[in-house]
Amino acid sequence: MGVTQKGKNKKTKMGKKDNSKAKEKKAERKAYEKKMNIGVANVKLANSVEDPLSILPKPFSVFNKNGLDLTLETVRAPAMEEKDLAWAFDTVKKTMKPMSDAAYKHDPEMEEEFGWKEDEKKKEMREDLAWYLIARTTEGNRRGLLSLQI
Repeated sequence: MGVTQKGKNKKTKMGKKDNSKAKEKKAERKAYEKKMNIGVANVKLANSVEDPLSILPKPFSVFNKNGLDLTLETVRAPAMEEKDLAWAFDTVKKTMKPMSDAAYKHDPEMEEEFGWKEDEKKKEMREDLAWYLIARTTEGNRRGLLSLQI
């Protein structure tokens, strides 16, 4: 038997609470958790690939245009030679530090939090999951790089 709430025509069962919102929240949370788990699994799968270029057709590992002949290689930071890591850092510093300095020069608090931090950048670039795509001439000279973490 239902009880009529004072001032309302709605009947509820004694001791039963409408928890449809809680169920909806739980379902949303479970869906989000499932989505995140899929993302984590994909990142683990991507990081398990030893050489990402090896699974692509040959044209993706070479560049030949306007007399420029380059080969592309992928390597993780721990496997890189120190001279290549130093070159990568210098290249990133040369291109990124001026942009960072310009972005935060009028806001010391933002500069403190988000500005160029050389030691942190060096550490980040040497992390186990850091990948590098390096373009080299046929003589082995470095011409460009892309650094990324998955």
